[in-house]
Amino acid sequence: MKTDHSLKKQTEQLNFAIKDNIMDVIFNLIDNHKIIVEQHHIDYIVNEYKKGYASNRRNCDSLLLEYDLIYKGLVDSPTHKAHDFIQNGLKVDLKEIGKWHNINEGKLNWMKQCTVSGDVTHYLTYRARGRDKSRLYVCGDKVTIEAIEIREAREYLSRANRSQFSGHYITPLPYLHSNKNVV
Repeated sequence: MKTDHSLKKQTEQLNFAIKDNIMDVIFNLIDNHKIIVEQHHIDYIVNEYKKGYASNRRNCDSLLLEYDLIYKGLVDSPTHKAHDFIQNGLKVDLKEIGKWHNINEGKLNWMKQCTVSGDVTHYLTYRARGRDKSRLYVCGDKVTIEAIEIREAREYLSRANRSQFSGHYITPLPYLHSNKNVV
């Protein structure tokens, strides 16, 4: 078997390694990220709800993580409504999930379009430990983020399964860091 030593192949391998390293950095930035909810967090969430794109105010509480990361200067602000932030050129969309990531048909089609157009390059799923979903966030709430996985958008969306009820769901997979063999 011949080894391909071409510049193109070497460049592809280097780009792949760099992208994996960036994914590790993003995952580690978010995993175990701690937030103490302050008034500016709530003001941001309320203002986003007033824009009218969310079906209810509680759904906007999922914006806490993206706002906190941008507010603290840990990531760059989005350039399109499809992703939540940019880090080293990766356009990441955050998804707070329960056991699965449930997606209706229209949303899945939109997510696929955003992937094809390059407006989303990666999805990162997470859970917010300390979040009481029976009520809205209040000042003083302490939330710790548990990152579940980060995947290239095409790969993530390719795992969508038809739900027996309606729409689709994606089962989260543990993220394997590129530089170690542990989850």
